[in-house]
Amino acid sequence: MDARDVETFWDGIWMTRRVGCVEPFSRGGPRLRQICIGAEVARWAGVRHVIRDKDGTVEEVNVYRPGPYPSRSPTHRLRPGDDRPS
Repeated sequence: MDARDVETFWDGIWMTRRVGCVEPFSRGGPRLRQICIGAEVARWAGVRHVIRDKDGTVEEVNVYRPGPYPSRSPTHRLRPGDDRPS
């Protein structure tokens, strides 16, 4: 992961931070609020947004591309197990 990527995680409360930083830039409130904040920051920065469960496992990774008018939707959505053969 790149240090610019954004991560939403649980540590007693829901928080969002840059992957390379120790301190979150947003904390508290419901999980969905933190996911929305993380997605917005990742969208404008053109980086990945990693969403973790309460136990710390990666639930979803959304990839956003940089540009003058960033897309509202991720360009790629990765979920653990999607690439496993059936």
